This record gives sequence, C-alpha cells and structure tokens, in this order.
Amino acid sequence: MWAGNAWEAPVSPSGLPQRQAFSSNSNVGSLSCVMPSPEGERQRGYGIRLSATEAALPIDDAESTLAVNRFAWLPLCTPVAARLPWAVYAGASVAGETLWQVRRRGRSQLIANLLPFCDDSPTVAKRAARQARRNVARYWVEVAARPAVDLERFERDRVRIAGAEKLRMLETPGPVVVLGAHTGNGELCLQLSVLGSRPRIALVEPLAPPDFAQAIFALRAAGIVQFHETTFAGLRRCAMALKEGGLVGMMGDRDLSGGGIPVKIAGRHVRIARGPWQLAWRHHAVVLPVFCSREHRNTFEVRVEEPVQICRSGTEEAGIADAAQRWAMRLEAHLRRDPGQWLVQEDFWNVHACSGD
Repeated sequence: MWAGNAWEAPVSPSGLPQRQAFSSNSNVGSLSCVMPSPEGERQRGYGIRLSATEAALPIDDAESTLAVNRFAWLPLCTPVAARLPWAVYAGASVAGETLWQVRRRGRSQLIANLLPFCDDSPTVAKRAARQARRNVARYWVEVAARPAVDLERFERDRVRIAGAEKLRMLETPGPVVVLGAHTGNGELCLQLSVLGSRPRIALVEPLAPPDFAQAIFALRAAGIVQFHETTFAGLRRCAMALKEGGLVGMMGDRDLSGGGIPVKIAGRHVRIARGPWQLAWRHHAVVLPVFCSREHRNTFEVRVEEPVQICRSGTEEAGIADAAQRWAMRLEAHLRRDPGQWLVQEDFWNVHACSGD
C-alpha cells in the first residue's frame, strides 16, 4: 500500500472466497503476504510454506471486466492527472459518488463492514461508507499520476507523521516488517524517507489482464520500493530481504489464504493475514504498525504505532497469535477514529469469520 504518492489498493466490489488467494476480487494491487492453510502446502525455501494451488487461480468474468475498464481509462487519465491533478481529483469524487449511488449491493456491503466501528449506528456507518467509496476513486487518480510526483515535495507538503518518535527503532540494524491495513492510501507509507535507508520491498496481488498488470507495475516503479507479486518468487524475495536486514511492507487486515490467525476485532472473531507474522517469527523481525489516513482529498496522516515484538518463550503459534491480537487492537482503534478510511469492500465479517475458540 504505500508510496510515492501513496496509493491504496483498489478494493473488491464483491465477496472474496477465503481460499481465493489471488483473485483480484480482493483489494487489487494491495500489499499483502499470503500464507496457505496446512492442506496441500509444501516447503519452498527460506522457511516459508506455500500451497501449490495458490500460485495461479482463475479470475471470474466480472472481475476481468472491471480490470479491462480500468485499463481502458488509465492511459487517458495519466497525462491529465500529471498536469491537472485537481481536475482529476474532482472527477474522482464524482466517479466515487456515482458508484455509491448505482452500486446498491456494494453500498450495503460497505455499510455492513463499517457498522461495528460506528457503534452500530447505521447513519454514521452510511456516512463513513460513502467516504470510503470516494477514497477508492481517489486512489486511482494517484496511481495514474505517480510518475509525475516529486516524492520529496509530496512528503514535505502533503504528509503529516503522527508518532514520529517511534521511528527511532529504525536506527537499530535488523529486519523490519512494516504492517499496515487497507486504510487511507497504503503505498504511501513505504515511500517515505522517514523510514530510513534500509532496502524496501513489498508484495502486491497479481492483476488481470496481463497488460493492465504490466501498466500498473510500470507506474509503481517510479518510487523507491521494489514491488513483487505474491508468488513463490515474491515471497522468497521478502524472506531474503529480511534475512539481509531489510524492510518489508505488507498489509495484515485480510486473510487471503483461509489459513489466517484468529483475532478479535470490534467484538467479532475473524482471521487476519498469517504471512507477515510467520515471516517476522522466522527471521526475528520487528513488526512496526503503520496506518495511513486520508485527511483531505490529497493530504495524509501516517500514524506510527509502538513496535510489536513477538514473544518467543512459547510455541511459534502462541507467539504470533498474541502479537497479531495486539496489532489487531491497534487497527480497531485506528478504524474507530475514522471508519471511512477502511477500503475493504468484500463481505469482511463473513469471508474472514472464525469461531471464538
């Protein structure tokens, strides 16, 4: 999620099957690390276990249509966004509002996702969901304009850091996992100079069709972060980066593989991504929670939380479960402050549900 001009992943218009690790019905382009459930997994170097079935999954027709539509307008939007960003932002607001009005099912799903963070107030949740829909459209404007963005000026003029003192831990050598969520504009965080001089790498979900994926990767290459698709090769690169003391950026709020870690968020039991925690455990990395919020149309707050250390006095599962719950509590607090920042649009509470055992 993070970046030169902060680009949050586009978000799914419909529900995502738990085992559909690479469907772009998930937040297309979002940074995440998919680690499989125990069934059908195999060892593939660097202590990472991967499911062979998760390397390439079919994409449904509805999703392909969405991707093609994005690919059709992206080349047209790029030069305009670079020269007249205010005009394209205005257009994005109109587009987001139009989608809010015409996509009844998506509107209802967004409201349902945000309701637990709005004290179960339908009125507050509806207002927050409408804000989230606009923010998704704004994300695409920023994707298109990325090559023209001066990162130094962007960070100076359009980003406010909250909790900057917690970044001092980056002065100590060692591997770091920066763990965010689908809030604000996630890719922004990894591009910021305040994260120090470590080499940076991030995973993104594969896109379709291939031409669209190639175009997005070309835009992302304008920043200082190396982006890799969530494949065997991408996971190996993350493991290698951590082994060498680098910084890896991921998102932790969605379980794309069905084998996630059970946590409690907003009083509900759900599973969140296992991959970031598994990598952090195996490579003795510190997990640094960083959440991005869009304050206005094109300005951001990046909130840095206290680092999460995984307790190693017990088993791996116990250690990562405890750490993941502590991170989930911080995510909940972040979303309660401003629920409209959360861009997840699949049926989150059902897709990621688990028992409270």
